[in-house]
Amino acid sequence: MKIKVFQAPAAESGNLSYPALPAERNDRASGWLPPLAATLAALRELGHGVRRDEIAEDRDSACDLLFVEDAARLDVLPADRRGARLLAGYAEHLPDDVTLLGGFDLILSPDPAVRAAATAAGAGRAEAWFPGAAPYTPARPAAPALDVVFAGRIGKGTAVRSKRLVELAKAPLGLRGEFTIGYALTAPPPPDLAAGIAMHLEDADPMDLLARSRIAIHCREDSDPAGPTRDMLAALAAGAMLLIDQGDWLRGVLEPGTEVATYFGAQGLIDAVYRHLADEEGRRAIAEAGRKALVRRLSPGARAAALDGLLRRL
Repeated sequence: MKIKVFQAPAAESGNLSYPALPAERNDRASGWLPPLAATLAALRELGHGVRRDEIAEDRDSACDLLFVEDAARLDVLPADRRGARLLAGYAEHLPDDVTLLGGFDLILSPDPAVRAAATAAGAGRAEAWFPGAAPYTPARPAAPALDVVFAGRIGKGTAVRSKRLVELAKAPLGLRGEFTIGYALTAPPPPDLAAGIAMHLEDADPMDLLARSRIAIHCREDSDPAGPTRDMLAALAAGAMLLIDQGDWLRGVLEPGTEVATYFGAQGLIDAVYRHLADEEGRRAIAEAGRKALVRRLSPGARAAALDGLLRRL
């Protein structure tokens, strides 16, 4: 199958809605690719002809499938499909104009609301899809420098995450300094954090910070149904145990209790941190099982095989 990959013109970067990484880790020339781009590139190993379609002169070149990397940011649906027989795309969030989703033969999304909207708009198919893990894995130090890292985007629409961060910082483990806590945030912490609380704000690369943790915490927001960022998946690849909200999408990919630990609510989060830090053998077993499952189910090759199956059924 001849596949052309198209980046929606409205996109601000080639990384979908993931937070930007430092330039040296966000450069296609350096070999690092965002998870979805890595999956599409891996389709070549399964016999598909895959190339990018980023210039107007390429619009008349025939292909079997045009794949839009970020359909949620597409302003105008290519009426001519750029010479493609089929149109597919990935949408992490609902676009401003949901009617555009109806023009697709296949919409992939981790968000059930997007899939329902695509079907209602007239899309041929809408399938649950998770981008997978980036091929970049940080080097894990022999001795992790941090016990717990709380990661996530802080800002508009992240009230739950901000509240959990405040509660975690004010818990006895933070006040007494029993555990070293790091915060890998994309913005300054909430103003509710009282001055003098024993916490460690880190300016380091989030991937490096998370890779140096024993436990990496993710708090799901309704505004980001796709779940943890690629940083969290990198932490899992590096050997950290993931502690995730019970509503997180990773529950559909990794087995709770065996490959990932879960919590519910503020007190549940604090209890889980104490429990898993005290059980070093159990924590390491969950972390190792999660790391193996990540390679098996969310690596670019594994995601490409799953996508290949979907495309062949179109």
